[in-house]
Amino acid sequence: MDNFKEKLDRFFRSIYGVDSLSRFLLVLSLFSMIIRNIANNRQVEMLLNILINLCFIIILFRMFSRNMTARSNENIAFLKKTKPIRREWELLKLRIENKDVAYVKCPECKQIAKLPKNSGKVKIHCKNCGNDFVKNV
Repeated sequence: MDNFKEKLDRFFRSIYGVDSLSRFLLVLSLFSMIIRNIANNRQVEMLLNILINLCFIIILFRMFSRNMTARSNENIAFLKKTKPIRREWELLKLRIENKDVAYVKCPECKQIAKLPKNSGKVKIHCKNCGNDFVKNV
């Protein structure tokens, strides 16, 4: 039993596993399944089936890959491409969670600043890039 556990442990340490790109592909495939079930068009259903299967093949390939450098580089590239979208999502979540606070972005570097709501016109100095800008909060 210990030998099997050691082999299993060694196997899971030698494969890449799940990362942000794989999770995105999983959500994309689940969303496609929902759309496929709603769609009444046979051609749309076929295209979505291809997309779903392709996503699952890529996910499994990435999970069980032993080329960790390549998979890591793919994930880094994905994170760089999706950074603006993820940043906007985080900002939206912050605004929903904290009603007493206003969140503003620096127009230069997009750094988020936190200010008390209803402060009026405020001059802000960005700590990240040193840019000065005025916002009405």
